[in-house]
Amino acid sequence: MLEKIKQWKETYEDGSGVSINEIQMMEERAGVEFPESYKSFLLHVGEEAPFVRVSHNFDYLESFQEDAKSWLTEFGFDGLVPKPFWVFAVDYDSRSLFYFPLNKGGNPPVYRLACEAHQEEPDEFSFGKLAENFEDWISSKIARYTI
Repeated sequence: MLEKIKQWKETYEDGSGVSINEIQMMEERAGVEFPESYKSFLLHVGEEAPFVRVSHNFDYLESFQEDAKSWLTEFGFDGLVPKPFWVFAVDYDSRSLFYFPLNKGGNPPVYRLACEAHQEEPDEFSFGKLAENFEDWISSKIARYTI
């Protein structure tokens, strides 16, 4: 994943990372420890990476957690997503959460829950695993990215 991010940055000269201190402060405030693959992503392009294509800006991560709690309650999905988890991106148009479990090692699987769609028609497209691990998810996003 790191090599693909470096190649992407060389090609598009876009995206800036956050410092390890900022990451540690976020972990401390949230009471979590991020997986190593996610920390690597944040260090290299955590501020904003257009290839992700959904809102994932580091400055909004704490509000994503609050939005997730609110949406899970609003749609009656409180027990649907196993805890602990971290929402690393959201799509506000579809009220979708992109998250990974915090207890699945350094490179956890990535899931999506599209709250509105899942309420209307629960299926594997509205709720399910997007990638076997975070690095694969990021790599697939980079591979599909075009300006």
